Amino acid sequence: MTSRRRIGGMQNATTRAIQAIGAIERTIRDIGAISSTIAAAVTQQGAATQEIARSVETAARRTTDTAVEVERVGQATAATRTNAATVTTVAGDLGTVATRIHGQVEAFLKTLRAA
Repeated sequence: MTSRRRIGGMQNATTRAIQAIGAIERTIRDIGAISSTIAAAVTQQGAATQEIARSVETAARRTTDTAVEVERVGQATAATRTNAATVTTVAGDLGTVATRIHGQVEAFLKTLRAA
């Protein structure tokens, strides 16, 4: 082989190597862009996950607060029931006393009329 052919072959090989290196460089840039996009998506996903966690925590706290309030309403309802039963009993007792007093007044008035 002549020197000219060898030099030509080396130049062709160098050109192909430069083209291959350029293709590798573009691929690396594309991978970098994809990696950046993935990193941004992961960051957004993390922020969304944190917001969901905060919302779940708030919902759990409000559910607990509501359960406490429902329990208080239940206690107030039981106390009202007890008080209503007491009032009913007292009203019945007062009715009995009123009937007895009415009978005594009638008997007193009857005694007065007879005297």
